[in-house]
Amino acid sequence: RTDLAALYLNVASNYAQSFNPAPNGIVYHLSISGSTIYVGGAFTTISSGTSRYRVAALSTTGTLSTWAPYFDSTVRTIAFGTTNLMIGGEFSLGAPPSVTNLGAFDTQSGELVSSFAPAPNGTVRALKAGSNRIFVGGEFTSISGTTRGYFASISTSGTLDTTSPTTGGNVYAIETEGNTLFLGGSFTQVTVS
Repeated sequence: RTDLAALYLNVASNYAQSFNPAPNGIVYHLSISGSTIYVGGAFTTISSGTSRYRVAALSTTGTLSTWAPYFDSTVRTIAFGTTNLMIGGEFSLGAPPSVTNLGAFDTQSGELVSSFAPAPNGTVRALKAGSNRIFVGGEFTSISGTTRGYFASISTSGTLDTTSPTTGGNVYAIETEGNTLFLGGSFTQVTVS
C-alpha cells in the first residue's frame, strides 16, 4: 500500500484490506462522512492514476467519486460543518476572486461556496466544525483582513467572531468537548482579546 491504506481493527486479523487507492503523494488528512472518505494531501493522482488535485472522495471500499475540485497546492485538513465540507491548507482555489487557504464546498451539490472566503494569510493546519462555528488553526496572523494570532473562530457563513484566543505560535490541533476548547501546537502563551 502506498500513502493510503485500510486495516481491519480485529486484533486476530489485523491486516490490510483490499482498499488500495495508491495516491502519488503524501496524504495529510482523512475525514469520513457516511460511507465516503475524503482525502487531502499533496497528491495529483489516485486510483489507478486518475487525476485528483490534492483532494479526493472515495467510498470506504475504494471507489473514486467524480467530485474533482482543483487545488493548486497542499490540502492539510478537512472538517464537516452543518451543510459544508471545509478544507484548509496552503492553496488558491477557483477563478478570481480566488479562495485562499480555507474553502467550503456544499455537501449536497459538491460546488465551491464562493461567498465563503475568510482568506487567512498563512497555512491552515487544523479545523474543527461545530453547529454554528468553525475553529481554524494554523500559521496565519490575519483572517478576513483582521489580525488573529494563529487561531480564529468564524461562523459557518464565514463571518469572523469579534473575540478570539490568540496564541504566541502556530496551532496544529483543535478539539472540543462540551464548553471546552482544546488547542495544540507550538506556542508559549494564550490570551483572549
